[in-house]
Amino acid sequence: MVDVKITYETLFDLLRREKGRNELQGLESTFYTDVITYLKDKQKILHGQDSKSPLYSRGEQEKIRIQIKNIKKILRELYELREKKILNLAVNKVKTGSDLVDTSNLLAEERSFFADACTLLDKYKQGVLEQTLMMESSSIDLKNYSEPIRASRSSDEDEEENTTENSPSNEFKPATELNSETSQSESVKIKVLCDLPKFVGTDKNIYGPFNKNDEAEVPSNIAMLLVKKGRASSI
Repeated sequence: MVDVKITYETLFDLLRREKGRNELQGLESTFYTDVITYLKDKQKILHGQDSKSPLYSRGEQEKIRIQIKNIKKILRELYELREKKILNLAVNKVKTGSDLVDTSNLLAEERSFFADACTLLDKYKQGVLEQTLMMESSSIDLKNYSEPIRASRSSDEDEEENTTENSPSNEFKPATELNSETSQSESVKIKVLCDLPKFVGTDKNIYGPFNKNDEAEVPSNIAMLLVKKGRASSI
C-alpha cells in the first residue's frame, strides 16, 4: 500500500490553519490525490476489504463511518474557504490589472479556476462598467441567458443535517447553560466510564481516544456533557 500523507488530524490542522489566516495556505501538489487514496483506504477498512486490518465489530465500523462523514465535512469546508480566497485574488487582479498577485500557493486545479474567474470577471468589467463609463450600451450578450439551476444537494450534505446522536460534531455541541467563556476554558478532571473514540470538542481541539477507567482533564463543558451522558464521572 502506498504511504498516505493525509490523516484525520492533518486535515483538521489544515482546516484550522486556513480558517485562521487571510492568505491562501500552501498544500502539497498531490493533495487531492492523497485525499482520494486516504478515503479509499478508509472505505476498504469499513467494508472489510483490507487484508492488513483486523475485522471490526459493528460498533467500530460505525465509528469509522462517522469519521469518514466528518472527513468529508472538513474537506468541503476547506475547499469552500480556499474557493472564497481564490475569488478574492481574481477580483483584486482584475481590479488592479496587476500581475503581482501572489498565486504561489494555488494547486493546479485552483490555477485553472483562478484563470477562468479572472477571464469572466474581466469580461463583465469591460462589457458593463467600461461601456457605461463611455456612455455605451452593455456589450454583454443576454440572448442566451437563463437563471442558473441550483446545484442538487449531495447525500453527504443531507446526512450532515441529520447527524446521528453518535456523531462527535453533534454530541459535543455546547449546551445552553454552558455559554460563558469561563465555563468553557476551565479544565476538569474526569474518570472515563467506557471506551471513547477520538472526538472534536467545541473548542475545535481533538480529545481522546480514551479507554475505560482512564483519567483525563478536559474543558468543563465537555466534562459536564460526558457526565450527563453517563460516560464519565467527576474526580
